[in-house]
Amino acid sequence: MPRRACTLHRSGAARLPCGRTLAALLCAALVLPAAARAEGWSVDATAATDKVLRGLSLTEGTPSIGVDAAYYWNSGFYADASLARAKPVPADSATGLFVGGLGYLQGGAGDWRTQYGWTHYGYTDAALSSFDFDDFRVTEAYRGTIFVSAGGSPHARMVDAQGHSASGPVFSADSVVRIPLSFGWSADGSLGYFGLQRPYHTGFAYGSLGVTWQIGQFQFDTSLIGTSPGAKRRFGSTADNRLVADCVWRF
Repeated sequence: MPRRACTLHRSGAARLPCGRTLAALLCAALVLPAAARAEGWSVDATAATDKVLRGLSLTEGTPSIGVDAAYYWNSGFYADASLARAKPVPADSATGLFVGGLGYLQGGAGDWRTQYGWTHYGYTDAALSSFDFDDFRVTEAYRGTIFVSAGGSPHARMVDAQGHSASGPVFSADSVVRIPLSFGWSADGSLGYFGLQRPYHTGFAYGSLGVTWQIGQFQFDTSLIGTSPGAKRRFGSTADNRLVADCVWRF
């Protein structure tokens, strides 16, 4: 949010960590509301052909591996942290991206669930600390099949294809539809918008179509991710349409 389409962890939570394929790539580190869950840990490892956040590659189209851990309380609160390979500046070498967050999953009767979340994105290389940012987001989920989220960052810095650096408030809105199929398969689609009016006086749309196969502790995702022409003009190959695949191992 994304998590892959809507991966069900042992706790029953559907999560969308950053850098995974399918609709998950749109919602980086997003924990999607679901029905009641058991208190406890959820830990997994991921190997992906790329790491994408809101339609933009964070690894210049190269593979990324990472680990993720989350803890859920019966009260509805949760904490999440992950570490993965990233390459935020094309001219620089790869580094680690730490993503940590806190949030609250609102319960209640009916088919809808609401999540309020804060997520911090930080790079392990101190020289890249100016690219760190915080994201505040609200998500609505319907029966674990339809997800809508909106949020933003009060201050985010980016570098475009020409090497121009700009910073300022940004926002994004995302929608995800997941369709369960048979034999562990599911299909999903997503559509989002990334508003960069303050830093770049522009914005762009992105989306994905993909499939997921889940068997035992493993999950395999494949997704075609696309961005609008405005993204390609501003961010070059980082915003190219791409096919992304990953494997997730849940402990």
